[in-house]
Amino acid sequence: MGDDPSTGGDIMNSIGKYVPTSTLSEPTWNATLLSGDIVEEVTKLKAGEENLLIYGSGQLTETLRAAGLVDEYRLLICPIVLGEGRRLFTDHTPSEFTGVTDNRTAPSGMVLLTLAKADRGGPGPAAGDVLSVTFGALADPTRRAMLSRLSNGDATVNELAGLFPAISLQAVSKHLKVLERAGLVTRGRSAQRRPAHLRAAPLVDVSAWLEHLSALLRGLA
Repeated sequence: MGDDPSTGGDIMNSIGKYVPTSTLSEPTWNATLLSGDIVEEVTKLKAGEENLLIYGSGQLTETLRAAGLVDEYRLLICPIVLGEGRRLFTDHTPSEFTGVTDNRTAPSGMVLLTLAKADRGGPGPAAGDVLSVTFGALADPTRRAMLSRLSNGDATVNELAGLFPAISLQAVSKHLKVLERAGLVTRGRSAQRRPAHLRAAPLVDVSAWLEHLSALLRGLA
């Protein structure tokens, strides 16, 4: 890409980029490679002061959205119909992105919509209420049993389903999706297996909150 300001090339060439990858070893185009768990990597980046943007990449966006790491969508909607295609949201429109905080229409008819999370202006759960999401996911005994199994190592949906002979494979898959959306579980990239992997960060937050509550109760005793 050239440095022509009229195309935005000068900006794209100058800004730093983070590239999730499991194959690249030599970064180019002012890039930093992210080869570890992408949810954990982005969580660390978001703790800094950078404003992180994703251009396209539906699979990556959905993974980060399910982990609660996407704060805002900016959608360019063209006034044409091309038939069926890949869905932006793989399961359903996330309830945390129901508020349109900005909308603009270009002379061509293209519409720019900005969808923000509930804690940035839209309706929904309280701001940053990650604990409620985590506790909601932990409220079901089947999901707690799945997390206990994953604490011993990664497992596929079929392997997890083997723990629950009275529950259908479809039901186990739905439970796993709930854990994914809560950021408690991530899925492997292999199309054949996609093993589930336990993420400890939300559980650490729960443990810290419970310890704080316990300290308060001891003070009242």
